[in-house]
Amino acid sequence: DNALPIAIFGHGRERRQRRLRYVYRALIRAMPYVPATIWDGARPLGLIGMAPPGGRVIRARAVPGASLDAIHGMRLDEVGPALRWLRAIAAHDGADSDWQVGPLVVDAAQRGKGIGSRLVESACAKVDVRRAPVSVATDDELNVAFYERFGFSVVASAQVIGVPVWFMRRPAM
Repeated sequence: DNALPIAIFGHGRERRQRRLRYVYRALIRAMPYVPATIWDGARPLGLIGMAPPGGRVIRARAVPGASLDAIHGMRLDEVGPALRWLRAIAAHDGADSDWQVGPLVVDAAQRGKGIGSRLVESACAKVDVRRAPVSVATDDELNVAFYERFGFSVVASAQVIGVPVWFMRRPAM
């Protein structure tokens, strides 16, 4: 569990996971590109979202009702922090020439098996063909080292609803 969802939805794991399912479904529907996914039969093991320069991975207006889907099941005291989270991510979403990647989501039981690495490599390869830089944000300090393995470096950091967030960029390759 990452710190931002805990800050928004609280420490109750089951309740937080239910709410995150709604949020991620809405985000997936709103992504301008179909996310790269890894499947085990009919079960998704992981996905990563992508957005082209000038776009955003999180574009709630891209699909009618996506904003409502994202807040479905949220309590009123969760909506404000969730919106501050999205605004902070949007404020630091890289230069106009940058592709955006994220969210990177891997099934908890599948972490540590290379799925996240394969998804990041796939996303970066798609961008490398275009010779463009890539930006990503993470609220987990361990993920900073993870993304650095793929050529990303920290370009900014901020406190978002009391949680440190690192904004990273990978130059065009």
